[in-house]
Amino acid sequence: MSPFFEVKFARMEYAGDGLFNLSYMRHTGKWFEIFQDLSVDECLETIRNFPHFQP
Repeated sequence: MSPFFEVKFARMEYAGDGLFNLSYMRHTGKWFEIFQDLSVDECLETIRNFPHFQP
């Protein structure tokens, strides 16, 4: 049993100037971008509160 694991459910892609695009993993196994140009804090809050990012 491994002490670590990875579940792909959210991806932050650097867009420049300290902003990120936010995607979630669809049931098809492909990433789907739904937010653009968010700060790190906005990304983390969105991941916490938006149902698409719940594993």
